[in-house]
Amino acid sequence: MIGLQWFIPIFLFIVAGARDAHRIFEDDEEKCKSDLKTAMSKNKPWEYMANCRSYLVRHGVKEFTQHVDHNGVDPSLHFELTSKHKLSVVSKAHKHTLQLRDALAQHLGSQDLISDLISSAMAGPLDYSFKTTGGKSGSGFANMGNFPVKYGLRMGDGTFKYMNEPRNFEAMAPLLTLRFTEDNEHGEFKNERMPSLLNKIYFMLHLQLVRGGATYHHFVLILEDALYGLPRVAKLYNVPFMKFDLKGRSRLEGNKEFRETFPRAENDLWGGQLPLGRTPCNYFLSALMIDTLEVFDKLGDRKIIDYSLFVGVADLRSIKSRVAAYELEKRCAVVGEPLCFIVQPNERTRPMIVTFSIIDYLNDLNDSKQMESILIGLQKFLKSEGFQAKFDLYDRQIIDFASQVCFPTTYFEHVMNMLTDKEDLEEFFGSKEHLSTLARSW
Repeated sequence: MIGLQWFIPIFLFIVAGARDAHRIFEDDEEKCKSDLKTAMSKNKPWEYMANCRSYLVRHGVKEFTQHVDHNGVDPSLHFELTSKHKLSVVSKAHKHTLQLRDALAQHLGSQDLISDLISSAMAGPLDYSFKTTGGKSGSGFANMGNFPVKYGLRMGDGTFKYMNEPRNFEAMAPLLTLRFTEDNEHGEFKNERMPSLLNKIYFMLHLQLVRGGATYHHFVLILEDALYGLPRVAKLYNVPFMKFDLKGRSRLEGNKEFRETFPRAENDLWGGQLPLGRTPCNYFLSALMIDTLEVFDKLGDRKIIDYSLFVGVADLRSIKSRVAAYELEKRCAVVGEPLCFIVQPNERTRPMIVTFSIIDYLNDLNDSKQMESILIGLQKFLKSEGFQAKFDLYDRQIIDFASQVCFPTTYFEHVMNMLTDKEDLEEFFGSKEHLSTLARSW
């Protein structure tokens, strides 16, 4: 009898919890039906279906986060909300993103990743008040709990004339997963490896709307926070936090704010100088070079361009609160170098915190970008600035720029000069188990 007295409340609690979880999606579902009515007459319906996007993304993340890979078949969910509309969501390159999530959760200090993804999906609709915009790309951003969501990936026209971000991601997914999860010769996880600066992509979701005889496609990325949660901590304690989206010499004008914030003493042709010593710069530049070699350079004729070095800076020098400094330093220590550095000039000065991430790396040198690259090169030539195609040797351009805003040691500069000979460089970095130690010792 006592057992029954306990069983009934527990059973009711479980049922109530399940009902509440369903109700969250139920609200999204009703709003999605309203979106469908509005979008019926539109040529680009996904631009009018924010609630449907939220409904499918949240369902997809909840169901696919731990979905077991079945012989490489991408899992999917299907919904028929009205008699005239069918919706679906597919987790693309699921085998590789699943392997990445599992490795991060088991080995790389992100034990809460799985539960965080699921709880973020269950927390409520996507938040479209995300401050960053997609710029000229036409993409948009939202938040799903602690995770940025990039939607409206560019799909081109099915040829190599225009950029196709989903196609580029599927080609890159095995290399990205290997970069974060590479095993040793015994098949064991190898933790002694150079950390990657690449902004992690946890999912690429393919959303589809079938209306009559037409199918409308929409692609979404679930991303790692490129600033590793530090702005949230800084905001709690009113600590100034600055963000810089840097693209090297090709975008010096866009780097103006960075240059004004961190100016050099001498004539500045590059755009500022980060407040880091030479050894941290070695470590940061080593990771950048390895990302280039191990991912971008292994895509054959598919040349990845126009990605950014995203830098965050928390300035604690004028902050009196010890708690604020402690919490930010603790968060940075969890993230780890070379993604996050604590910079303290001396014992009397509170530190600055600097974060690095490579973002927007699904753009390739397609026919359209090749034409843009040549035209800008010609414009420079006509201004007597020499001919430099905008995207020519883009990886070298971005590393050159990084080494000018973050000064390495003389030895590292010597290694940099080998970059044109990829075989020598790969041989130099061949002993990957010791890269972290090597980078610190330069």
